[in-house]
Amino acid sequence: MYFRRILLVAATGKEHLLLKTRLQRDGINDKTVSCFSSNESRRMLSEEEFDLIIIKSPLLDEAGELFALYAAQKTKAQIILLVKNNYLKQIIDKVGEHGIFTLGYPVDDFLFFQTLGIAFSVNVKLNGIHNENTKLRARLEEIKLVNRAKFLLVEHLSYTEEKAHKYIEKTAMDRRVSKTLVCQDIIKNLE
Repeated sequence: MYFRRILLVAATGKEHLLLKTRLQRDGINDKTVSCFSSNESRRMLSEEEFDLIIIKSPLLDEAGELFALYAAQKTKAQIILLVKNNYLKQIIDKVGEHGIFTLGYPVDDFLFFQTLGIAFSVNVKLNGIHNENTKLRARLEEIKLVNRAKFLLVEHLSYTEEKAHKYIEKTAMDRRVSKTLVCQDIIKNLE
């Protein structure tokens, strides 16, 4: 399992050390960042991107589930929230539908390792979906741009739609630039 960056959020240095030791024992890379409060963690999320966030509640300034919910909204990281066993059901009811893995502590090594494995698998799958989504959005934006440029050529220069399309493609080939650049020029000149 490989996570590029891991954010550990816990109230004490001892808890951070225990989590780091557990991760190393499970063969997880040691590219971790430690934070002690939700406020500090929120700042860190605005500065860096993480694949995995492990939160050991309670934190210095809150119980931990509010930060977990915040992180679930603001990042694509997988989140593991460790809570006291007697609060487990209540917290799962609150954060489970947001894709947050919640474990009661003390948690045994095997369950922790299994959860890391599931988080890793979900992270890989979601990253693939995110990349595909990004490509599709870019393609959709290109299609919108081409359509806008064709519309302007039809409206201002009395081109047919087919002639406008061929003009954009030929100009892009002749100038050895993307259709996007050609369309941006057309829109700038005709709007």
